[in-house]
Order: sequence, then C-alpha cells, then structure tokens
Amino acid sequence: MIIAQGPVLRYASRRWAPKTVFALGISSLAAAFLCYRFHSGALLYTGASLFALGNGLAWPTFQTRVARAAGVRDQGAVQGAITSASSVASILGLLAGAMLYPKLGSGIFVLAAALFVAVGLGTPIWFRSTG
Repeated sequence: MIIAQGPVLRYASRRWAPKTVFALGISSLAAAFLCYRFHSGALLYTGASLFALGNGLAWPTFQTRVARAAGVRDQGAVQGAITSASSVASILGLLAGAMLYPKLGSGIFVLAAALFVAVGLGTPIWFRSTG
C-alpha cells in the first residue's frame, strides 16, 4: 500500500487524468476480488497485491475529487464525512459479507468484483468535470 500510494500514485497522477487513475484503481480492486475466488496461493498473493494497488490508486484519487468539489471552506467537514462514511461502509460490508458467505461461498468475491465493475462504469459520471 505504501508503494501504491507513494511512487505508483505519483507516477499515475502525473501521466493520466484523475478519472483514469480512479478507473485503474477500481479495475484493480475488481480483479483482486476475482483472484480471491480461487483457492490458489499464487492467486491469493496476486489478489492481495492488486487490492493494495487498487486501494492505493482509487481512494486518494476519490478523496482529492471530493475535496476539490467541496471547495476550500468546506474541505475539512467533507473529508471528515467521507472518512466516517467509509468506516460505516467497511463495517456494513463486512457484516453483509458474513451473512452472505454461507449462501454464496467464494462466489461472494464475484459479487464484490461486480460491484466494483459497476462503480468503474460510473467513473465518467463521478469525474465529469475533472477530465
């Protein structure tokens, strides 16, 4: 994650528009969850690497987008709100996963990947005004 949020994010941000960096991060997260579907050690390590890369690209890019949309005056309040929302989403996601896993088994990871694909498809909408 340190590498993803440091040199990789810096490299990507200098070369591509924020919506492209975000889409790459979301795509990496979707691929990570597909890797988790299988019981192969190599794929689990690949999934963990893709997860770190995806989270390291997508989350800071999303936070930057929200901060710019909020403006200077409201940045602190908005950043606090998205951090709180992220925490609640993490808790609810883990609870939902725990309830669905007995029914879906490792198919839950395919569901998670599909949700990330849906977010990725919305990227042009979320980043409409930032290029």
